Amino acid sequence: MEGTRVRGEQIVRQWRIIQILLRRGAKGVTAPELAQELKASLRSIYRDLETLQKAGFPLYSERSNQRSYWKLVEGFHPIQTVPFSMDELRALEVCRCCLRPLAGTALADPLDRTIAKVNAMLPGSTPIRSCFSTACWPSRDYRKMSGVIRSLQEAIELRAVLTFRYRSLARNETRSRIVDPHALYLFLGTLYLVAHCQLRQEIRLFTVDRIRRPRMTGKHFERPDDFDLDQVMSDAFRVHLGPPEEVVLAFRLPASDYVRERTWHRSQRVQETEDGGCMLRLEVPISWEIRAWVMAWGPDCEVLLPDELRASIHKAHRLAAKAYD
Repeated sequence: MEGTRVRGEQIVRQWRIIQILLRRGAKGVTAPELAQELKASLRSIYRDLETLQKAGFPLYSERSNQRSYWKLVEGFHPIQTVPFSMDELRALEVCRCCLRPLAGTALADPLDRTIAKVNAMLPGSTPIRSCFSTACWPSRDYRKMSGVIRSLQEAIELRAVLTFRYRSLARNETRSRIVDPHALYLFLGTLYLVAHCQLRQEIRLFTVDRIRRPRMTGKHFERPDDFDLDQVMSDAFRVHLGPPEEVVLAFRLPASDYVRERTWHRSQRVQETEDGGCMLRLEVPISWEIRAWVMAWGPDCEVLLPDELRASIHKAHRLAAKAYD
């Protein structure tokens, strides 16, 4: 992974050398000037110049005033058209912001290198800028998981059956799993592997942070032609999959105003109530995620259905109140 990153930096630096040489034209540029502008060592610059010559770029050096000036053969002009509008370039920067939780991994670094190359092609000093940013808390550092993520990517692309050790928080145990990996899914800064679990014989989500020692078994699987990740996740509440049940929630002011502003699930239906509040109807799996979400609204949310969820939330609120007595 480190070698890939370094190689990417070299390519970007070499492309910028070409841009500088084109800009300087017949005047040329010295290796020390290149090193200063690119913030690189002189040794790296000489190595880059040699690499560019071997790659077929018509570079040569010419002595003047006891200094060597590097130039491109007159008339040389590589294709420099940037095939994007500025709006499209800004969209790339927005994508990079959205992938910030995956910085340092093979999922985000290629986009960083792409934007660096595009910046090097833009005239003068007009790099892509964006008035957009993202924040995701609590955050996770996926740099230390870059090797695992790379292995998962390869298995997905090759449709290779994968085995790994997985730590389940619910059962507080680590077990071996054999899965058919379909896709990676990023939700609220957490990365998941979406895979068909051969143990459970169903699609499951595995938190990438808890995957250890992934290894391809040598076997391959056929991904269903109709597999659609967006469709699979559209039935989930957040990331929990399962059979849906009708959930009816009553929201009081001011929480009801906040609820009306958003789409919480594709199945939702909002009904106004006489006191200014609203009722939210959902068809979602019952899990700890729906319980935690309901609990977060405190006294502004009341569960009307199903009875089991209502009893669970009632008990949780009593225990929480007891902790403060």
